[in-house]
Amino acid sequence: MTCRGLFFSCILALGWTTVSHAQNVETAPQIAQKVAAMTNHSGILPLHMGSALLVTHLEGSGSDLIYNVEIKKKALKTDALDPKIKGAAQNVFLKNTCENRASYSLLNKGITVVVNYRKEEAPKVLLSLRISKKECDAYQAENSLHTP
Repeated sequence: MTCRGLFFSCILALGWTTVSHAQNVETAPQIAQKVAAMTNHSGILPLHMGSALLVTHLEGSGSDLIYNVEIKKKALKTDALDPKIKGAAQNVFLKNTCENRASYSLLNKGITVVVNYRKEEAPKVLLSLRISKKECDAYQAENSLHTP
């Protein structure tokens, strides 16, 4: 999970570079589109995250910044994920996103961060995680963290 947290921190920091240079009048959908386009054309994708995961591309859809991640066939024995995995993945994703200054700044701009996990070469989303500013604010209040 550390590798995934580091990856999302790097991507969100790259995204924040774009957002920080954007004009203040840009809307969340414009920012999501810019961050996705910049990341997709940066040359870092596709990005392997360990032996089981591959980040293929990002999308900006409305105010959602969507990370598309493939789970390698050899790492997934069935076409479904254990329900316990979703809870664990959501907790790690929430912590890594909400405790990262760059990602929190994106959320503050109205962006919702979404990660869609698919089995390699399959169109069906097996797991979708999403975090908005509201979830981060609740997480930070619960953990007595101060917003960056």
